[in-house]
Amino acid sequence: MACYAGWFRLIYERPLAADGGALGVFAYSTQLLAGALLYDWYTTLSLTPMHSQTQHFCNTHNQRRYLEYVLCGSVLMLWGYSLACLPKGPWCYAAKKVEVECPIVSSPQDLLAPLPFTHTTSPTTLTPSAGESDGVVSVLSLSKEVAATTSFQIFSAGYGMVLYLVCHVVGDVLRLRVSVLEEFSQQALSAFLVHVALLFFFRWLVPSNAPIWWAWGWFILYCWANWQAVCWLRANNIQLRL
Repeated sequence: MACYAGWFRLIYERPLAADGGALGVFAYSTQLLAGALLYDWYTTLSLTPMHSQTQHFCNTHNQRRYLEYVLCGSVLMLWGYSLACLPKGPWCYAAKKVEVECPIVSSPQDLLAPLPFTHTTSPTTLTPSAGESDGVVSVLSLSKEVAATTSFQIFSAGYGMVLYLVCHVVGDVLRLRVSVLEEFSQQALSAFLVHVALLFFFRWLVPSNAPIWWAWGWFILYCWANWQAVCWLRANNIQLRL
């Protein structure tokens, strides 16, 4: 309601802050509720010691809980995508944040938004942009690049739930361990702050017209630098708890 009342227009034309500006904290309450649901679900699993992974999955109680969780995450993703398919408005923007007429829906095909995770370009260009096939963004765009829209928040909450389920199966059930990922997970907040700080430095080393081998080389070095920084923080007992 706040977005339709004019908040989206204010944020998009005159950016006050990332992720929805001062009201962004309310937008991310969707993820907070999804996380609370996730915790409630996890505590109901039968995690008593079992002789094999097969025994864990054959537990009828666990099977029912897994199915409920997958359905819940899938419904949220479908809901978020469906919101992005609604008619645009009341304001639409094109290149360089110029207000334009919202696309006219002349057929059911026009309602379909581009699928998530498809290759897109920046909305500051004249080419099709994040979450929009025609280069037009609106309050319902399924895009992280366009502030904290409702469609993005709901879709990402469902996607995060399903992704967590995959991590639970791989880590808690199958007992697979990757030392690098384990290091980052134990220092999540520190890793986040470190990667943002290093990004400001590395971004100047990879221009937009750099060859692919140059970009990949610096990306690998960037990941290695993040890992080493997090390891250094742990070795010196510097921890930032969530």
